[in-house]
Amino acid sequence: MPARIELSARASRRFACLALAVGLLGLASSTHATTYQVNSPADVPDANTQTAACETAAGNGICTLRAAVQQANAHPGLDTILLPANTYVLSRVGDDDSALNGDLDITDSLTVIGSDPALTIIDGNGVVTGDRAFEISRCIGNQQDGPNCVVGPVVTSLANLAIEHGVAKYFGGGIYNQG
Repeated sequence: MPARIELSARASRRFACLALAVGLLGLASSTHATTYQVNSPADVPDANTQTAACETAAGNGICTLRAAVQQANAHPGLDTILLPANTYVLSRVGDDDSALNGDLDITDSLTVIGSDPALTIIDGNGVVTGDRAFEISRCIGNQQDGPNCVVGPVVTSLANLAIEHGVAKYFGGGIYNQG
């Protein structure tokens, strides 16, 4: 039976309190803090991370989980992604560090909040993608430090959701945390 990670309402409240505390501490130095409301379970990337809009095509208003992660990575600051009840199946085959293909690469502090761990499911779909669901890293690419790294840790909170069916290439079938 595949492993499933569930974050209960009690654990979620702890994560939310931690995320709130981290967010309040970071307000003075944060240059950006956005809440992205996902409105589609499709696994489609963001059309343009240079804009502030989470959308899969210019002007369409469709915000997917993958697009929201890409937007959050592109703009510094502790962001929040709100996921309504649904199953979010990752389907993009490939391996990169930009959340374009394979797992969802988180490279900047982020809070992801679902509606309920029994109703909000992120399916890594490892049989198809050959990858885990999330990879958290403070650097883009195989670097320890350098121009493609954020200063300090990447703080990530996941609440009220379940993660399932990821495949570990090296470490972490659901979540690989290097952040």
